[in-house]
Amino acid sequence: MPGREDLTIRVKQCIVDAIGVKVAATAIPDDMPLLEKGLGLDSVAILKLVAALETEFNVEIDDNVLRPELFRSVGSLCDYMAMRT
Repeated sequence: MPGREDLTIRVKQCIVDAIGVKVAATAIPDDMPLLEKGLGLDSVAILKLVAALETEFNVEIDDNVLRPELFRSVGSLCDYMAMRT
């Protein structure tokens, strides 16, 4: 089971890869919102991110958990992934 810091870096790297930003994963703050005024992920970016997370962590993320609360911040997404790994 990965430590929280390792998990957080892996989630952030999935975000970087999914949305194609030119920023280091470590430069993304844990409290960065993923929607709207934060990284501004749209539905296509969310789907790419979910696919990247499923591949990285070898899990299946059910559609019923794909709600705005899950993507409130990098930290909330990390909390969810910590429960899944």
